[in-house]
Amino acid sequence: MTTATKTMATIKLQPRPSHPGIRFTKQRLAILKALHSTQHHPGAQWVYEQVRQEMPNVSLGTIYRNLDFLHRQGVILQIATKDSPARFDANTKLHGHVACTRCDRIDDVPLPREVTALRELVPDGYDDVQVKLEFEGLCADCAGTPD
Repeated sequence: MTTATKTMATIKLQPRPSHPGIRFTKQRLAILKALHSTQHHPGAQWVYEQVRQEMPNVSLGTIYRNLDFLHRQGVILQIATKDSPARFDANTKLHGHVACTRCDRIDDVPLPREVTALRELVPDGYDDVQVKLEFEGLCADCAGTPD
């Protein structure tokens, strides 16, 4: 079974991910389970549809609030896009993203550890500086098709 075809039921997370001080409610755990089940950097609507399979009464507002909370706590990444709603990534390890300017596909880009040295370019007075590297272009599917 490939990562892309994993279902939510096959994803095994620790009972409580290790982020001290964060309360992992059943909604937050279901959101993390959904995000860990894919590599396609989904939006809130997709996460909502996945979580509803396990929790039919969950609201879209609950999903948005918890995605925002998990992002602010550093548990997940939020990827800003030009023309579509924010997307999310459970992989918080050092990596960049490449976004297709036509279809909004987002893929991971491995980065060398040396990229973190760019933090030294930031003026004094900034704390907890993160390096984010994003690329844009046409994905292979879109590059071969006319507008």
